[in-house]
Amino acid sequence: MPVQAGAAFSRGGIAPRVLCETMNVPFRAVLSPCIGVCTLDEEGSCLGCHRTAGEIALWSQMYDDERLHLMEHVLPEREAQRT
Repeated sequence: MPVQAGAAFSRGGIAPRVLCETMNVPFRAVLSPCIGVCTLDEEGSCLGCHRTAGEIALWSQMYDDERLHLMEHVLPEREAQRT
């Protein structure tokens, strides 16, 4: 799958648009929110990315829409509750 020219990958968030050769349509892959601070708090959420152990374990099996929902809605809420 070729990456569009000038696209740069970032840590966490959404990857650049990629052209799917089989369908000839662009799609976006959702990258892991992991920042390498892998410690669970007393409630079972990671102090770095705010995912639960279950969410971390299932990340590779989630569809992109599930990952986006988690990153755009669930994780920001958890982070806000900590502060």
